[in-house]
Amino acid sequence: IIHDIAFLLAFLMLLVHVYLGVLHPRMNESLRSMWDGKISRTYAKNHYGKWYEEISAGKE
Repeated sequence: IIHDIAFLLAFLMLLVHVYLGVLHPRMNESLRSMWDGKISRTYAKNHYGKWYEEISAGKE
């Protein structure tokens, strides 16, 4: 029975992971960026503020 419970928990975690990674509306841009390598300035500023400030200032 422990094996069955572990399987159910792992499967539920997989479903949550797929939902958050692929289907969640706020993740559309990050998924799209995996294909074309581009993100919007707004997304970069909101999710990667320090990196955005460095790039905006011309530092690399």
